[in-house]
Amino acid sequence: MTSRAADSSLPTPGRRQLLSRLGQGACAALAPALLLPGCASMVGPQTIHLSETELALLLAHQCPRKQRVLEIIDLTIDHPELHLLPDTHRVSTAFDLLAVDRLFGAQAKARLSLDYALRYEPSDRSVRLKDVRVQSLALAGDASGLRGQAQRLGGLAAEHLLEGLTLWKMKPDQADTLDRLGFEARSVDVGERGVEIRIAPKAR
Repeated sequence: MTSRAADSSLPTPGRRQLLSRLGQGACAALAPALLLPGCASMVGPQTIHLSETELALLLAHQCPRKQRVLEIIDLTIDHPELHLLPDTHRVSTAFDLLAVDRLFGAQAKARLSLDYALRYEPSDRSVRLKDVRVQSLALAGDASGLRGQAQRLGGLAAEHLLEGLTLWKMKPDQADTLDRLGFEARSVDVGERGVEIRIAPKAR
């Protein structure tokens, strides 16, 4: 006959619900802790994994992004193409950029390439772009009206449209589950397999 002690390692219905709410990727990482009641503080760091494809879709959902800068230029970025740079722990992205001079009607279309790091923001449990760096801006067609400002346009787009952009945000039920389990997200890193959000037991 199987004893109650032998069954104590099996997940209870309540724990199964927590696993379901947290999501498949995070559940797989945190499962060992859930199977050992009262031992969460003994479990090392775990991760929530986001693949390059998932990140590309998340960024695409943020586009097109538009903003008026300096009161005279309307900037729009769209059609992002994202790639991971694991060697430098950064992400590269190319965008279509449209700049419109509202005073004279001149337009410039370009392909903007840049890279950036990612940071975890604990206040709203999000992953955001940081340290956005413009690598190139290739103007297309007749953009004589704004050609002399090409580099400045790239800088404006990076500063006003992309720096601090929220790329991913933890769902409320995921955040609630982590709180119940005594875990918290602490950092984010770009690796060969994708972006990993580090999850660890809360400090006491």
